[in-house]
Amino acid sequence: KGKGTLAGLRADYIWDSDNNVYIKGQKTVGKTDEYDENDSVTIGGETRILEDFVVGAEYTTGDRGDAAEASVTYDVTEDYSTYLTYVDDSYEGKNNVIVGQRADLTSTVDFYQENQFVDENNGKGRIDSFGFGYDMNDDIDMGIGYQKGEIEDDQNITTERQAVSVSTSIDVDDVLFKNKVEYRVDKTDDSADPDKKRIDQWVTTNRYTHHLTEEYTLFGKFNYSRSESKSSDKMLARFIESTAGLAYRPIYNDRLNLLSRYTYLVDFDQLNRDVDYKDEESHIIEVEGIYSLDANWDL
Repeated sequence: KGKGTLAGLRADYIWDSDNNVYIKGQKTVGKTDEYDENDSVTIGGETRILEDFVVGAEYTTGDRGDAAEASVTYDVTEDYSTYLTYVDDSYEGKNNVIVGQRADLTSTVDFYQENQFVDENNGKGRIDSFGFGYDMNDDIDMGIGYQKGEIEDDQNITTERQAVSVSTSIDVDDVLFKNKVEYRVDKTDDSADPDKKRIDQWVTTNRYTHHLTEEYTLFGKFNYSRSESKSSDKMLARFIESTAGLAYRPIYNDRLNLLSRYTYLVDFDQLNRDVDYKDEESHIIEVEGIYSLDANWDL
């Protein structure tokens, strides 16, 4: 198990609510022999070219490879928008294109539809999804989603994927809680490994924010996924990301924001991958400060 200590700095320049640029960097200031260097520099920004077009881009280069992401959003009407996103990440092995649309059907019901054309370590293919959101009242929102697609790996093994999800958002007084539960099934008749002919996966993501006072905000998240073979009940993959943190924005100086958080991370994977992969268990402690120099600059 490797350990590393990172120090980072980010600067933002904000023209207005529609236009901004930023640059950020991080440096590995201490590590054990098992930890890979993770120095990187990122530059990005977002701008509204026309009244209806928003363009965003980000590029990262560092010890663990290069990554680029670009997106375009077009607001066709006040209630209907389309978007296109491209992601290229050499470290994660991603080269994906995402095309989607969102629409407000009524004052309480919205709809989304998305097509993902993926080419990454686990294979390449297409995944289609759609879903609905419903505003029950001022405090509670709910949503449902469905996903279906096919992924072909480098051994020409095709996997069919189906997934359903349910989400909830509760915003009461000073507390915000968001939850999503997804059930996913991957099937293939081509695999020689009987454990991988059908894989069932449960995924849950959870977010919690509590404004304790005007100065202090408590927040946390808990993400969990587990993949099992249907035939043998063998666990093939497990992922845990648990975070707790505290944000401080002093009343006497509203330009200053301080953030501290602790993250526990577990990533165990016995599924086929096209790259070398190490199981991971990490404890991450972060301290971050943001200072608004003026109306345009954040440091």
